[in-house]
Amino acid sequence: MAATATATRTELENVVSTIDEAKAKVDPELTCSMQVEYPSEELARIVMVTLSVDAELQPDKVARTMEVRGGRLSISFRATDARFLRASFSSFMDMLVLATRTIEEFGPSSIHAASA
Repeated sequence: MAATATATRTELENVVSTIDEAKAKVDPELTCSMQVEYPSEELARIVMVTLSVDAELQPDKVARTMEVRGGRLSISFRATDARFLRASFSSFMDMLVLATRTIEEFGPSSIHAASA
């Protein structure tokens, strides 16, 4: 009975190894990009700086870059696994929606008044 358990474990390890190798060949890196338009470059930069505070939890598996051009905030994600990409993107979207709704609620005039 012990010999069968060892053989089964070895076979399983070989299958897992083969699957990992196949995944590495198919999806060496996954990407996702998006852009959000804001009324001004200043507002886009405020959102970018706000969202930059929260670093990726696993930077060796997910990388996020952001840049502002005009009133457009561009965000790109790179990940080694679809699960990490989904989790990172989903969490980021929650924060992006919150930041955008805050700007919509209080408006650019509130931001300018607070900084004065």
